Amino acid sequence: MLTMQCKGRRQIWAGKVVAQLQARFDLAAVTVYVLAGRDYREFLVPALTAQGADVRLPMPPGLGYAKQVAWLKALAASVHGGESTLDKLRSLR
Repeated sequence: MLTMQCKGRRQIWAGKVVAQLQARFDLAAVTVYVLAGRDYREFLVPALTAQGADVRLPMPPGLGYAKQVAWLKALAASVHGGESTLDKLRSLR
């Protein structure tokens, strides 16, 4: 679990994630929706932003793990018809 790792390991993890995304996408041309807790975002968001990505954090700040899961379940349940989860995320701006 990343939350139990020291800051150095979390920073290395974020660098690996960004490198994997860079291998597939032009980060300066994409919007990245980060649906993760604080420890996962800590180094990931600045690294993505430094590469020019438009980073969105749609979850309300300060939610614990259980409340994050509940928020994500509610988001998924609110998607109707031909709407995608991504459409729903975009509407949260």
